[in-house]
Amino acid sequence: MENYDQILSQIQARLPKTAVYVMAYYPINETTNFGEEKGEHKSLFEHRGNEINAQYSQKVAVLAEKHGYTFINANAGLTDETGNLKADLTFDGAHMLPDGYEIVLDNLLPYL
Repeated sequence: MENYDQILSQIQARLPKTAVYVMAYYPINETTNFGEEKGEHKSLFEHRGNEINAQYSQKVAVLAEKHGYTFINANAGLTDETGNLKADLTFDGAHMLPDGYEIVLDNLLPYL
């Protein structure tokens, strides 16, 4: 977060008239087996999770407000009933397929 704050400060100092939009982290799917090996699954999600992403998204929202920037959560429609990234929008639980990014784009259109 310190590095994120420094980057936003540099943008603010060097490009004060620039509109900056800061986004929430995307959800992931921690539960579905996508055919990966157990070790690969553990490695992929060792430092990632929807709870952690939500916590850091909130911290990013605070940074955006601190710098007078707009925070956007473009994740509506990406999650299933348990809060995981919908299985049909990812091939490994962490990276979205094009259909996922189409949903994100639709959510970003009001800002464009």
